[in-house]
Amino acid sequence: MCSESHKLKFICFECNELMCSVCTLDHCKQQPKHLIHCHHVTKIKQSLNNIFKTEYANKNNHNHEESISNNDDESVFSKTMLSIWESLRSSTYRYQRLSTTENEIKQHFEQLHQYLIREEHKLQRDIINDKHTITNQIDYNINHLKNLLNIINIFNKLNSNNDNNSSYDNQSIISDTTTLYSTTIMESITTSSSLQSFINHNNQTLFNDHHDVFNIDELLKQHNNDSTSLLLDIIHKYNNQFNESTTKITDNNNLTLSSYKLSIKQPDFNQLNSIIEQSIKLDNIESTESINTTSITNNNDNKQSYIFTTHTSKGATLIITNNNSNSKSKSIEHIGDIKVIKGDSNMSVCYDGQDHIYLVNGLYISNRIDRFNIKTMKFERYHRLIGGYGMQVSSMIFKGSLYSVSYKVLES
Repeated sequence: MCSESHKLKFICFECNELMCSVCTLDHCKQQPKHLIHCHHVTKIKQSLNNIFKTEYANKNNHNHEESISNNDDESVFSKTMLSIWESLRSSTYRYQRLSTTENEIKQHFEQLHQYLIREEHKLQRDIINDKHTITNQIDYNINHLKNLLNIINIFNKLNSNNDNNSSYDNQSIISDTTTLYSTTIMESITTSSSLQSFINHNNQTLFNDHHDVFNIDELLKQHNNDSTSLLLDIIHKYNNQFNESTTKITDNNNLTLSSYKLSIKQPDFNQLNSIIEQSIKLDNIESTESINTTSITNNNDNKQSYIFTTHTSKGATLIITNNNSNSKSKSIEHIGDIKVIKGDSNMSVCYDGQDHIYLVNGLYISNRIDRFNIKTMKFERYHRLIGGYGMQVSSMIFKGSLYSVSYKVLES
């Protein structure tokens, strides 16, 4: 109930005040501009009931949004829902557009990465091939050395007629790590002062006698327990396997491998940056394209158009128009004196669709581009042209760039 004890039937959407019929009249007298924002509860109910019915009836109408905007009886809720939907679509479009740009940047630099990787591999290819050749050489020589040590171990066992003299019998058996030797064995070779120290260092792995490929007991049976015959047979088999051992060792020690001298010059990163900047550039077009929040008074921001006028004595005036056929949707902002920039007549004017109205040259002042911020209501000097450009025929914003056609080029 209101202060007059009357039933509340109205709400002012401008100030969000609940009122009875009497209070509504007083309120509209005090605030004439609020008249169009005061709604009766019956009208609100009817509008709420018709929201989705109207949506369904207009689902195939491409001008549905325009019809809602032009309907004076449409509820604020309908307009707010439409504003939210427009905001969602605008946000989705902007997000998809940003994602596309992000992917284009990623793909551009991926091409640069792939180019650098190819150049790296091109330089490394011969070195990798030579390393592989050397690895094969070490493999061969390690295997050769293992076979010679096996023969020595077998001779020692045959000579002693038992296993007690084996220097490795009481040591734990460790699995053969030949396949993993690449770095370990090379480190061992580097740190060993002699062949004997190298063998001792690896006596539980590479050169462990339990890895002996010969079965002595079985071989003795085959040679009627004649150890001399067995030893000669093992040497014979060794010679068959390494029948070109001397030549092979010589060849391996004199492999024709390329020698390389690497020269590295620190790149000029300033020049590199310049090349990259020339290949790709991301410009900020000073877009303050805001993601709309729910606002009754701003639910048609994305459809606003403006009339910008100037007067010698009265200064500048901005007329905001959402709908040319509906006078209620217009508002006039008197800006007053033109400050910061110099006023003129016959200026060429264009709107960027965001926050700025651009003013190019004029009748008396040339070679200048100024602009007016429709949100801060402030003028600012934007750019000074080089050359003799006077009054412009027409100006426009296209894809983030300002285009202006000069009436004539002034003589310098």
